[in-house]
Parts: sequence; structure tokens; C-alpha cells
Amino acid sequence: MPSLDGPLLKLDRALQQIQALNAEINQFRSRVNANPDPVRVEFDLEAREHVVILNVLEEPPAEWSTWVGEIIHNLRSALDHFVWELASVTVGDFDRTDPVPSWRRGLQFPVLYENKKGGRFPRDLREFTSKQSSGNLHSVPPIAISRIFDVQPYMVSPGTPSEDRLSRLAQLSNIDKHQTLHVVGIYSVPSPEPLVTLVPHNVEITNQWVCPHGPIRPEQVLARLTIRPTGENPHVQVMSHFSPDVSLQDPSPLTGWEDHLAGALTYLWTAVQGILLTSQDILAPSTGIRPISGVIVDRRLMIEHPQHVQYRFA
Repeated sequence: MPSLDGPLLKLDRALQQIQALNAEINQFRSRVNANPDPVRVEFDLEAREHVVILNVLEEPPAEWSTWVGEIIHNLRSALDHFVWELASVTVGDFDRTDPVPSWRRGLQFPVLYENKKGGRFPRDLREFTSKQSSGNLHSVPPIAISRIFDVQPYMVSPGTPSEDRLSRLAQLSNIDKHQTLHVVGIYSVPSPEPLVTLVPHNVEITNQWVCPHGPIRPEQVLARLTIRPTGENPHVQVMSHFSPDVSLQDPSPLTGWEDHLAGALTYLWTAVQGILLTSQDILAPSTGIRPISGVIVDRRLMIEHPQHVQYRFA
């Protein structure tokens, strides 16, 4: 019997995985934040420069990459299962032991965000319906096709369809399924303050460079500087404003959007949830919609105002 049960179970499983991943991320943050010396200063003999280095040796576990892939898969497949059930409303269910009819093999939730081979997006609902009803949305009720048309990235974000939530979900899914794992790494939370502040005392600083906030790696050089004494007791104070988070390493479909990994996955989850919940008049769940309990993204263990760790060197 066609229902929303399957897609909602996929959605529920994705939410459980996001919450579990977020708990692991918070534990990782707490360990990094507990480091009393998040940066160190060394002298580069070859370049004749002082360098400020991130003194964090731990990276997020590589296994988190597969975890992210599972979450993305459950979200994307929830939409595809949704379309399958919608088609079953019209043509009825079938014996799964029989060969799948060829038209059913193409059933999936279309996500149109780029024009391939010089093509163009359907200009209106009529053109969209004509194209999709013979392909991805074969036998899907017209009212459902209309709603799927309304959430297409090129309709929601006509200027930047590739930056829409659904297009990011589709891109993440395609990369994980067909190309490679998404690399999870450390992220420096953006702040009005630079990642490193240099305060000179009786020295002139030249060739100063400070790493911007964003994706970052353990042992990464955060700043470079050349100093020249100009008075007695010359030294420089190095003030670190490093506040760790976890994100996908650049480049990724999340770049420039929502870099907090658990938050980004939650935004994608809410996009899928919204599509499923607005279809209950067409495809109702047999047990009703399960309410969300608890906080999806708990960032309590994150240092909102990072400690200013100071170093003094001559």
C-alpha cells in the first residue's frame, strides 16, 4: 500500500545519524579546546622568518567521511522513495519478485540545477510536466508534479540554482556515490578578530601574513613574519583566536555556504522533511508524522568566545 512510511524511515535514520555525528563532533571540539598551547612559534632558517604554527595534532577520524556519505544517501534516497510511492498511488503496487518495468527504473526525484550540453530549464509547469511525466516522474499525480516543480533549485534560486539546498544535496550524493569520499577536517570558526594577532614591542614587523579563518589542518602555518629590532627588549606577542569546528574540506558543495558540518546536514534534512510533510494529502503515513524530540545540533561544548592564548618571543 503506497504511503510515506518508507521515506520517513529514511528521514528518521538520517536524523539519528546527524545527532550521533554531532555528539562525536562535540567531543572532538572539547579535546581540541582543552589544548593549553593551540599554537607555537618557530623560526624558519631558510626563509629567515618566524612562523606561527597550529599546535593541534588530532584530526577528525577518517570514518566520519563514510558517516557523512550515509546521511547524504538516506536523505537523497528518501526523495527517490517518495517519488516511487507517488507513482504507486496511480498505478498500484506490484510484486517485487517480478522484473521491474522499464519505465519504473527511471523513477527518481529530479533536481535540476545545471544546464547540460547547452540545454535549458523548463520554462513553466506545463513544459516541466511534459518532460518529467515521461521520465523521472512517470505516473506521478499532477498535483505532486506541480509541487516538485515549485521546489526545483532553478525556481527557488533562479540566479544561483547550484547553491540551493536540494542542489547541494544532489551534488554531495553524486560525489559520494560515484567519485570519492567527502573529506572531513578542522574548521576555524569565522570571527571579527583575525586568526592570529601580532603585537610588536620595539620591533618592526615586515612580510606579515596571517592565515584566514576557514578549513585548516593540524600543523598548518597560521602566520609568517620578519622582525627587526628598533629598541630595547624587542619582542612580539602572539595572540591566538583559534576556535575549532568540523567541516568538509574545500572544495566541496558546502564551500561558502554553511561550514559547520552538523548544521549543514541539518539544513539539508529540513529541506527533505519539508517536501515530505507537504504531501500528506496525497501520500499519508500509516502511523502519522513522528515529532522531533531534542535538539538536532547541540553546540554547547563549542567555545563561543575563544581564549586569547598569548606567546612572547624575541
